[in-house]
Amino acid sequence: MAYPRRKATHGTNSLTTASASVMALNVERKYAEFFNASDVVIWLAIGIPAVVGAGIMVPAGASYSVDDDNMTHAAVFGIAASGAAKVLSTLELS
Repeated sequence: MAYPRRKATHGTNSLTTASASVMALNVERKYAEFFNASDVVIWLAIGIPAVVGAGIMVPAGASYSVDDDNMTHAAVFGIAASGAAKVLSTLELS
């Protein structure tokens, strides 16, 4: 079976306790993955600034995927539960 060719965009975000954009709005998005490479929980929010304790919780060492079942084309924001310079890696296919 042949699969359609997708454009892959990789990113690395350094998050603090202030909300930051981690993935821009993209109407062509087909899949996205967010990997928490830090030692604390990271929270994600879709289309609005992220807030600790609300939205999508990504535990340390875990990932969150956006696919056909929960697709969004909106911008995604992230925030670290504590500390400074926590790493969130991203992959977007469009």
